[in-house]
Amino acid sequence: MTINISRYDSLFRRLAHEAVACVPETWDQGRLMISFDGAALRYELLNDSNLNVAVATQQLGRLCGELYLMTEMDGQRWSHCALSFTRTPEDSWDFRVNFTQPEA
Repeated sequence: MTINISRYDSLFRRLAHEAVACVPETWDQGRLMISFDGAALRYELLNDSNLNVAVATQQLGRLCGELYLMTEMDGQRWSHCALSFTRTPEDSWDFRVNFTQPEA
């Protein structure tokens, strides 16, 4: 089953805005990784090319939980979600979302 990302557009916008607010200004790209192992929801902000550390907020955690609950209620199960973000030349942000489905 493919997850209908457009159905959650408003939530993804809030997640993306909060993720970017959590990262240092020196980050030009990064990703929010959200995973659910059947028992616990985990999230982290990653950047492979910048050693400055991002500080996740409680609001980011709440939004990650909201995403999981909304998709779960719709029967759209997933084990990993990657929200990648990249700063554009116009100094705005481009976002991409990718889900990994749980193994059967």
